[in-house]
Amino acid sequence: MVLDLKHLIRKAADFWFPRGVTCIGCGEDIFDERYGLCPSCLKDLGIIYGRICRRCGRPLPEMSTTLCYACFGKLTSFKGNVAVAAYSDFAQQLIFKYKYKDHRYIGYHMAEMMAELLQTTWISDVDCIVGVPSSKKRIRQRGYCQMALLAEHLSEMTGLNHLRRILIRTQDTPRMKKLNREARSQALKGCFEVRTPEYIVGRSVLLIDDIMTTGATLEVCSRALLEAGAAEVWTMTFATVYDNQPSANKSFLEKILQHF
Repeated sequence: MVLDLKHLIRKAADFWFPRGVTCIGCGEDIFDERYGLCPSCLKDLGIIYGRICRRCGRPLPEMSTTLCYACFGKLTSFKGNVAVAAYSDFAQQLIFKYKYKDHRYIGYHMAEMMAELLQTTWISDVDCIVGVPSSKKRIRQRGYCQMALLAEHLSEMTGLNHLRRILIRTQDTPRMKKLNREARSQALKGCFEVRTPEYIVGRSVLLIDDIMTTGATLEVCSRALLEAGAAEVWTMTFATVYDNQPSANKSFLEKILQHF
C-alpha cells in the first residue's frame, strides 16, 4: 500500500512537474524551467536590488541621491545602464559557458531575466534593440555572435525590434580584461561604426552587452549610434562589476522567485 501511494505521488509529480529539466548552474533537476536556475543558484547569482545609480546601474550607498560617487560629475553618451546581477563567480561561470563553451541555451535564460528587469526599471520608450557586436574573427571562432543571439531572444520576449547588423565592429581588439577605462577607450577607438544609419535616426535605442566593467565599450558604441542619428541610447547588461556585491533577496529577485 505504501509503495502504491509513493508510485501515485511520483506519477502525479511527473505529470505536473516533468523531469528532464535541469538547472543551468548546478545541473540539478528543477520543476520550473523559467530562468533555468534553481532557487539556490539564483541566489548565488547576486541579483541587484534596491536603489541603483541612474547612470551605471550599480547599487547606491546610503545617503546617495541618484548617482554613485564614481558617476558623479562624469558624462556618458548613454543615458543610463541597468544590470541584472553583480559579476559574481557564479555570473562569470554562466557568461563563460555562454560565450566560450557553445552553451547557447544559457543566452535564452539570460534574456528572460533581462526582459523581466526591463519591466521594472525607469528605462522607457525604447523602440529597438542593438547588441554590442563581436568581430568577424571571434564569430568564426565561436560559431555565432553571442550578443546578437541574446538580442534576438530579448526582442521576442519584449516585442522590441532587434536591429541586426546595424552596429558593426570594424576591427578586432586584444583582450582588455586588465586594462583601465582610459586604456580600453583608446583600444576601442574607431572599432565600431553604424552601417545603415537610416534605421536608427530619431530612435531610442537599447544597447545590450553581457558585462559592464569600466563602461568603455558601452560608451564607444553609444557614441557611434548617436553620431549616426539615434535620438538617445540606454544600455543594459546581464552583469556589472563592482565592489561590495549585494545579497540577493529583494525586489526583482522576489518577483523571479515567485515562479518557483
